[in-house]
Amino acid sequence: MNYNKIRSSRRRLVTPVVLAAMLVVWIFFTWGCAGKEKRISRRPVAPSQSGEKPRSDTDSEVKSEPTPGGKPYVVLGKTYYPLTSAAGFEETGVASWYGGYFHGRRTSNGEIYNMYGHTAAHKLLPLGVVVEVTNLENGRKTRVRVNDRGPFVKNRVIDLSYATAKELGVDTNGTAKVRLVALGIPTKITENGKERTVYVQPKSYTTGDFTVQIGAFKDFQNALNLRRRFLGTYPDSHISEYDNGLETFYRVRVSLNHTVADAEHTQRDLARLGYKDTFIVAK
Repeated sequence: MNYNKIRSSRRRLVTPVVLAAMLVVWIFFTWGCAGKEKRISRRPVAPSQSGEKPRSDTDSEVKSEPTPGGKPYVVLGKTYYPLTSAAGFEETGVASWYGGYFHGRRTSNGEIYNMYGHTAAHKLLPLGVVVEVTNLENGRKTRVRVNDRGPFVKNRVIDLSYATAKELGVDTNGTAKVRLVALGIPTKITENGKERTVYVQPKSYTTGDFTVQIGAFKDFQNALNLRRRFLGTYPDSHISEYDNGLETFYRVRVSLNHTVADAEHTQRDLARLGYKDTFIVAK
């Protein structure tokens, strides 16, 4: 038997097999990394350096200006009853920020998100409320208008626009401990022939319609399965569809409550069932 001929033949066979294997490995890692980037959702993104012209807060498709004075006003179908004597809302926790990924996409109140404006996302405060935010790590403070919902990350209380984060010094580290004080809804009044802006407080920041979010999926069937699991306990379980202009998410929410305290009670019940990463959201 000619062993030299056999060994030579094996060498010719092995070479293309090895090359093919190396190609498969290279494709796997290349596509794998690309896939991870696509899954990033509310990760802070630095502003574009391409010379994009900033837009002002007035560049929005939906305006929700309250009626001046102490009259009731409606924002996106919800009625608020301003009382100047009502106590304000205060909260301390971690702030984060969101930038380029969401720039130009719709916010929860229908406006177009502008990362260069002074706006923010909050899970509970009525849309349109102005909040004073103080960075407890450096003492800086500013005011923002709530026009979006979030942040849906545990232990974070507010998501700031890029411009606001930069002003407060939050953009460098991405997060910071802050104190929030709700000033109320900005309302223009006229005194002695001069117009000025005052803040009127809603009747309450802790009463209204609140629900508890237990999951969010890109696959509608997964959301539907989770909703069905809770229909027996919470008949008002529903799926809230959210399209950020790039992807659609199906968010499963249960238990319609009329106070934050009731929603917190639902959260505790869900935690005992193993659902610990839930969020209370104002409807």
